[in-house]
Amino acid sequence: MADKEKVVDWDEKAEPSEFVVHPEGYRGMFVVTKDAELVKDGSSVKAVKIFGEVDGANVNEYLPRYEDKTTGKMGFNIWKIGGVLTAFGLRKHGDPVVPKDLLKIKVGKKAPCVLSLDAYGKCKDCGRSDSNRTSGICSCGGHIETRESNKIEEWEDKTTAAKPATQSAPTTAKEAADSKEPIEFG
Repeated sequence: MADKEKVVDWDEKAEPSEFVVHPEGYRGMFVVTKDAELVKDGSSVKAVKIFGEVDGANVNEYLPRYEDKTTGKMGFNIWKIGGVLTAFGLRKHGDPVVPKDLLKIKVGKKAPCVLSLDAYGKCKDCGRSDSNRTSGICSCGGHIETRESNKIEEWEDKTTAAKPATQSAPTTAKEAADSKEPIEFG
């Protein structure tokens, strides 16, 4: 249950909620928490939104349609879509990019990614959020404070993503001397 849905009785104390934000460049596993959704304007698809979590941080990916500056045609960026589909294992390098395949991204699917920070403003008085304004005065007259959340910087291919070490590095000279592989120091 999400924190905003939890309730407490009159004489109870609520546990503090934790809003997780990872540092710039954090590598983790994106886990889908809600099936991919189309964002529509009438019958026209404006974007696809993928909802997920990376090691406790809520991270959503918004993939909008763009206008091709040379042809004027509206469409999805094939590099961005291709990266997402490859990360989720729905496409291999060299395969055609099919934006409709984004709807195959379902709850529980996982993909490796690298996170970055995204600053936004939030009014202390009315609670309104604005991604384009990170300081100043809100339309209600309250002060806007800068906050940060995570966004996807890069999707990584499942087959080539950095994998954790299978054995820890030696911490003493004796461990290094006893190890089977030569260790280079500095």
